[in-house]
Amino acid sequence: LYLRDKDIDIPVIAMLVGEVLEKLKEDPDNAAHKRFREDVEKLLVAISGQIADNPKFWRIYADYHQAMGQYTVELECRRKVLRSSQLAGWHSDPEMFKSVFQAITKITDAYLREGSKQSLFAAKSALNNAIKASRA
Repeated sequence: LYLRDKDIDIPVIAMLVGEVLEKLKEDPDNAAHKRFREDVEKLLVAISGQIADNPKFWRIYADYHQAMGQYTVELECRRKVLRSSQLAGWHSDPEMFKSVFQAITKITDAYLREGSKQSLFAAKSALNNAIKASRA
């Protein structure tokens, strides 16, 4: 997979992931559904190797891993959502501010789900850092 100019069709990726999750809920033992999931997962892995700064992609990928019960990978994707959302001037642009705080909410939930002391400290730090930056 080669992504010229790193363009991906986010709505199509979201639709594919949504379809995979829906099919797995309907019939998790269906061989065709499993193959479809494997193909979509290969696509996601290929895209993730080439896309570093697209918070929408990382949000979809994190949601996928959360639904699959892969919480460690979900947490890493949530970190990438947050990092790629925190562009210069995010705290003064209302849309960017909203995007960053949605990312912080999701990563905090992931940290709490993980539950270790280290994760709880990381959640607290992420919230505190965002609050400080928003006051600047």
